[in-house]
Amino acid sequence: MSLLKATVVFILISAVSTAPAGSFLTEDVNSCIEWFYTAAETRNISCLGEYDFLSNDKQIQKMAFLDGKSCFLDATKTQCSSGYKTITENYEGIVNFLTTPPNTTSDSCEGSYYFYESFRCTALINGFANKVKHISLEVDSNDARTPKVIEQCFQAEECTKSNCYFTDSQRSTLTDTCESMALKNSYFLKCVAELEQKRPDISSYRCLNGTDIYSEDLSVQIELFTTKRGCSRWVMRKHCGEKSMIDFRQNAEIYVKTLEKLTQSGMTG
Repeated sequence: MSLLKATVVFILISAVSTAPAGSFLTEDVNSCIEWFYTAAETRNISCLGEYDFLSNDKQIQKMAFLDGKSCFLDATKTQCSSGYKTITENYEGIVNFLTTPPNTTSDSCEGSYYFYESFRCTALINGFANKVKHISLEVDSNDARTPKVIEQCFQAEECTKSNCYFTDSQRSTLTDTCESMALKNSYFLKCVAELEQKRPDISSYRCLNGTDIYSEDLSVQIELFTTKRGCSRWVMRKHCGEKSMIDFRQNAEIYVKTLEKLTQSGMTG
């Protein structure tokens, strides 16, 4: 079971940049909201870290905008000078609009709600992509930042699931990225890496039928977690303990899916 060498696909998904017809907010306000969501993600202004402006929970997000009104206005006063007057005069109405989903399906794209939501999703995605560049991708790195980066990835994924401005392909790619990141941080993959490093004698496991679990051939690795998954589970439990069994089936499926993508892309080294 050779160590998976590429478990994360870095993506930057850009939302559609043109507002739908009938948008009641001006272009200046649009730009301001887009800028603010990015600022809220990077927290480049101290007060922004005190409120969850990017929450997927609309009630929490609404309370962040209401309780953090002075923070929002202070942050946008200089950056959004052209739309600032409109924002201050219509603040509560704008907040209600941004935090109240319409009574339509998320794939209808009717009205403007999902357009403005795409700004929030994109801020989360871009923030995740920027953060992941600065964490270690080694399985045994124990980088304390990794869990938070994974959490943000899944937060971004959840945001795009209910937004018609993202394609099925974009959503699928983001899901695969989040799952690969989570797998990288799992006891499952740490066990795979440990077995590769220590290479214990596994000749007594007849269920392997001579399969070389240390093979660099990705097709062999795929076999180990599909047709011979039960045997691999036995080997991992014996040599890595019960922690490697946490979410074993789910992790094995994600691992196989990642290996298959590597095979299709030609990244076999």
